[in-house]
Amino acid sequence: MSEEKFETHVMAEKVTPSYIENMIITPDGKYLITASDDKPPYRFWDAHNLEEVELPDLLSNIPDIRGILAVTPDGKYLVALYDKVTVISLSNPDEKNRTFKITDYITSHAVSNTHIYVYSSESDGIYSYEISSGNEEKISFKDPTTAIVVTPDNKYLLTRNSGGGIYRRHTSGRNRGYAEFSKPVANSPISDLALSADGKYIFAVSGEGYFGRWDIKTGKMERLFEDLDVGGGFYRILPTPNKKYIFLYGVNNNLYEYDLSTQNLIYSMDLESHAYDLLMDPLGNALFYSKGNTIHKIYAFTKTQQKEAFLSGLQLRDLII
Repeated sequence: MSEEKFETHVMAEKVTPSYIENMIITPDGKYLITASDDKPPYRFWDAHNLEEVELPDLLSNIPDIRGILAVTPDGKYLVALYDKVTVISLSNPDEKNRTFKITDYITSHAVSNTHIYVYSSESDGIYSYEISSGNEEKISFKDPTTAIVVTPDNKYLLTRNSGGGIYRRHTSGRNRGYAEFSKPVANSPISDLALSADGKYIFAVSGEGYFGRWDIKTGKMERLFEDLDVGGGFYRILPTPNKKYIFLYGVNNNLYEYDLSTQNLIYSMDLESHAYDLLMDPLGNALFYSKGNTIHKIYAFTKTQQKEAFLSGLQLRDLII
């Protein structure tokens, strides 16, 4: 992402054959994968031009099931979660799918390179499944859990609850090191959690209009951004890979970008109606979201690159910055 402030943006969209229930992006940024209740249940799209991609060897290995999608950080496995967990190899079409039965219907999840973590509102804990073996383990938490994040090294699980708490536990070992992070605002509900690119910090955003950053190892709040004049709270938070900016999606359907060093608002954009599956390109060059049966893409360009971008249709990653 350019170090210049963004002064404009370019939109692109793709109408797909079916209502999009879930959308993810692969870790290398090459593909978007959408899930729907149609056949085939999953479709692959080129993240650059939003054209559908035919991958016969891979698609033949994907079962005809619906489910929430996830992909391991190393890009090796696609995970479909519904009333069971199905693991599909993205790197070896000859590798057989693995299916794990789960205890309850999944309401939140997280995926590392080695494990899948799921939570159900009907259960009293998080269940982990080892990808290689399917071995199940129950991990209990003190408070109701409404989101799960796992660090890239699979060392810590981080969760939030409806009362505004952020909690950390080790994923394995006798002493899981349960810890509650400091709360910036008493009982202020947290809407979303997101890891920093280096996995050292956890960002949290509130439905009451603030966001903060905590050190994962110590549990201490490193920075609090409050008194943001945005006319409401936030649903989603997306830190950029270069750790300089952060995108927030608000309850008023506006998208905001802030400079993390100054807390200055760089720009805001009205998305007009509710956006689902808000994703960031792994290089930080574009944002994606879905509405109904349409994929939307936001190209982020600086003013000095605007002319070249419009003439060439290239993404920011293709420009010499």
